[in-house]
Amino acid sequence: MENNNTTKLKKYLKTVFVIVLIAITGLLILPYRNKLSAAAVRGEKFDLWADKVFGKRDFGENSPRKVVPYKLHTPGGVIVDRSVSPGRAYVWDAGNSRIVGVDLSTCYATEITESCIADIIIGQPSGTDYGACNQDASFSDYPNRKPASATSLCGIGEWTHTTLEDKSFTSMATDSDGNLYVADSLNHRVLKFISPFTTDTVADQVWGQTDFTGNSCNKTGGYLQAAPSPDNSSLCFSSIGGSGSGVTIDLTGNLWVADGGNNRVLRFSKSGGNISQNADLVLGQPNFTTGGDYSYGDSLNQFASPSSIGVDSMGNIYVADQGNNRILKFTPPFTNGMSGTVVMDGADFHDNLLAIQMTPDGNGFFTSELSFSTNFFNKRDLNGNAIVQEFSYWNPGGGSIGIDTNGSVLTSSYVYGNGIIKHDFDIDTNTFVIERDLFPTPWGYNATSADRLEQGGWAGMVVLSNGQLVVTDNRMLFWNNAINLSSGAAPDGYVGGSSAIDITPGFNILAADESDRIFVKNSDGEIEVFQGPLSLSSTPIQTIAGTLNLAGGGTIAFPNFNGMAVNSDSTHLWLTDGFNNRAIRIRNPLTSPLVDIVIGQEDIIGNECNRGLTFPTTAPIDTLCNPGAVKLDKYNNLYISDHFFELSGNYRILMFSAEILPASPSTVLFDLSATKEFPWDLYSFASFEPAFDSTNRMVIGFNPYSQQRFLRYFNNPTSYNSSNPSDSQFAIHNGSLNDFYGWPFALTFDSNDNLFVYDTNRGKIMVYFQPFIEPPVISLITPVPSLTVDTTPPFTFNSNKAGTITFGGVCSSSSSTAVLGNNTISLNTLSPGTYSGCTLFLTDDHSNQSNTININTFKVTTVAAQRKLKGDFNNDGYVNLQDLSILAAFWNQNVTNADANGDNKVNISDLSIVAQNWLQNV
Repeated sequence: MENNNTTKLKKYLKTVFVIVLIAITGLLILPYRNKLSAAAVRGEKFDLWADKVFGKRDFGENSPRKVVPYKLHTPGGVIVDRSVSPGRAYVWDAGNSRIVGVDLSTCYATEITESCIADIIIGQPSGTDYGACNQDASFSDYPNRKPASATSLCGIGEWTHTTLEDKSFTSMATDSDGNLYVADSLNHRVLKFISPFTTDTVADQVWGQTDFTGNSCNKTGGYLQAAPSPDNSSLCFSSIGGSGSGVTIDLTGNLWVADGGNNRVLRFSKSGGNISQNADLVLGQPNFTTGGDYSYGDSLNQFASPSSIGVDSMGNIYVADQGNNRILKFTPPFTNGMSGTVVMDGADFHDNLLAIQMTPDGNGFFTSELSFSTNFFNKRDLNGNAIVQEFSYWNPGGGSIGIDTNGSVLTSSYVYGNGIIKHDFDIDTNTFVIERDLFPTPWGYNATSADRLEQGGWAGMVVLSNGQLVVTDNRMLFWNNAINLSSGAAPDGYVGGSSAIDITPGFNILAADESDRIFVKNSDGEIEVFQGPLSLSSTPIQTIAGTLNLAGGGTIAFPNFNGMAVNSDSTHLWLTDGFNNRAIRIRNPLTSPLVDIVIGQEDIIGNECNRGLTFPTTAPIDTLCNPGAVKLDKYNNLYISDHFFELSGNYRILMFSAEILPASPSTVLFDLSATKEFPWDLYSFASFEPAFDSTNRMVIGFNPYSQQRFLRYFNNPTSYNSSNPSDSQFAIHNGSLNDFYGWPFALTFDSNDNLFVYDTNRGKIMVYFQPFIEPPVISLITPVPSLTVDTTPPFTFNSNKAGTITFGGVCSSSSSTAVLGNNTISLNTLSPGTYSGCTLFLTDDHSNQSNTININTFKVTTVAAQRKLKGDFNNDGYVNLQDLSILAAFWNQNVTNADANGDNKVNISDLSIVAQNWLQNV
């Protein structure tokens, strides 16, 4: 039990926790206020939605590596249906937003070194390569979530920036009929599946939402919004002030729910064979409408993030009050808001209580406790006294604990193990010992495969001049002519490893010059240079490493660099040396490497962040602090992201104009000041690698800890205030792309201005078809005269872009190009006759075709001009209404179509001639 000082300390820490959360919440919400929901548009050019994806099956995929039925990712709870022997295990496979169902009789019969294979999958359409929350990882309708369904689950939210670290735990339950009850953590609901092994994997009943499509906290709460007030039919498994999700079925079939985000426990009573949709009892709160953010407490009638519930053989309720690190017992008769009694508290556990699980006979319970990286388990009597020796597993876990009919204990293990550990009772030592992992091979989460990217924050990407996409994820993979491949296409090859799944080369960041020489960092911190395009037989043409000479004399050690950029002909190579808080330029890196510029320090031995200044909000623009990405734009201006992992540095971008970076100084240049600063502003420039299109427009992504989750673009990034380089008015972005990102670490444009974005923590390459290109549009201005004796008649069209002209039909012209604006074109010589079906379109320098315009129908004639002199403009032998219409059409124009008197004008004189010969056969 705790003493008074311990209680006071807990309350103090809880208060500090709340204050920090309030501050963080403000940062979370502010950046998104102006982002509107819109439906994603895929596969169309000229918009700000990504059009294809590599490294994942499609845009909806989110899980790391390849999802398979014999591996897990971040399992967070297991329960066993003991209606058959030895049982059917259900695993909350949180990272894949699914439940894996395993028949233990089949599973236990496999070799101990082999993985069990799912017999059923709940929450995804198959056991292979599906793994997103509600099958949507892209958050395409941000801030609105994709609806849930009776066939979907959510274990990791679509908003996550790291699928390797994010997780959820849940405590599930089964009843005597083999029905499964699941607290679907991030959909804020409880689902019932009627005997899924013998029926189907579609949910049959839902609590906490109005229907199966609901997924909001307390039914109406939005993403990054405060939790609304609850009622007796709503749930909120996670809010700012709490989290936890668990269910159990009591002796009479009532459903109990640990509603962690509302810091309460609800009972949904069974009557007439059905469980009510409305709770009739609440514990932890005084009523059904109290809950949500900051509704926790540590009195005996309050909870803080309850995570699981148990029922003993006498009907008493036990609650794992996780946030208060205690177990409370509630004894019938139950009343709303009643107080419980403490069974275990504080010092009775290791560092943290995670969950409890009742023994099958209801006369004891298991506790799951966490201390650093180890999960400890204890089997206890109903008073909390240990009845077996404590057992443990080195890798942490959480959620419910499974117990089969033989008494074996199944626990979940996430992070490194990503497995389900079977513990068998050893009577000689009076404890449980590890017998096997049900999912041991291959080791780790999901499965490494050739067509799915490994995930992690640090990697690289380039697109070569022939369109070959080169990507690192410890491997170096390449896709030939990537822009024309389908989403999810497997790479065409790999370089440096023994196979397509060999990740040992440790390849990291990339850069390439205009001759397709590829510079890549390897696991030893060296730079290997390859000549592209790559093939399976490619080997390095050079390695850059070792001591570097300094211009003017001296040497420095080769840095453990964070970022790399190379100019067009590889005469200059830039590296950011985060450890020494500087950036260096290596001249002639392929022939005689020589460091000739150092940015961020005053001399070669300086290495302190901001040269030793205490962390400033306005660091001098000649200093750096743990710089990361570095890039050259189309004009060789240098951009340095003055920030790196996880969230360190000055959270800004510095631009150094090409004019202040001489090509070959005789001695090392130090102490250069940036030409422009994109300044610190609520972490908004904690940026990753920028990319520049052919117009030098800049696109950049951000560290998600900055709370900027959408790429921004700057139409003129080089503009600055010469009297104030840090003027924030010159650092305002022109707009944002539409896709929600996790970790957009590397960006690049290809030669045709298609944008490639590498979201490394989500393991996917997003491709945008010419997002900033204006499509060509043409329109007919002046048609070909409808009757002409000119055998090379002219016409005029307008184009919003220059380009190449293509004719269709029988018309052609010696003019093959068009300029911006109006273009008057003379057709090639035509024989007398009527011409129709002539068309024209334009192709711009990005190979984009305009709309097609139809050249009007016209007639070429050799009839003597004499008839026109009589007013017979259409040469039909009569002066009549048709000729008057032609005259009206060209009135007051300098044209010959209706010029009867030959003065090159159509006016009253021509009308007079028509009148004199009206209705005559001329």
